[in-house]
Amino acid sequence: MIKGKIEYIQENELSDGRKYLTLTIEGKDYSLWDKKYFGKLKEGQVVDFESRKSGNYNNITEIDIDPLINTIEEHRVNPNNTINPREMQIIRMSSIKSASYMVKDISVDLEKKVDLALNVARQFEKYAIGELEDEELEELKI
Repeated sequence: MIKGKIEYIQENELSDGRKYLTLTIEGKDYSLWDKKYFGKLKEGQVVDFESRKSGNYNNITEIDIDPLINTIEEHRVNPNNTINPREMQIIRMSSIKSASYMVKDISVDLEKKVDLALNVARQFEKYAIGELEDEELEELKI
């Protein structure tokens, strides 16, 4: 899968009435024919997708919207944008997963490893929701 940000969306209609979307993702145009995505995609969203070349056209064969990245981006663009409980749960779970992966090979007793993972996860969470200042981020670098 390829990850990219949707820069532009245009709805098109063929002479026979069939509709499709043209998505510009990372500067390249792709056609999307799956109607279930009409009205659901927005410019600025990050998506994972697969495409297949058909003549001069790149047709998207599979597309997934990345809820975590889009939640983070929306909050960063508009800091007053509140994060709903479901979005916050996604951010927390992703932060815990990433932190757990980071500390998995550290040789300390289990209780200390859990504390370390939770502290790292809290920092990831703060960063994701825009509450970690640049100065704090610099202090965290090793």
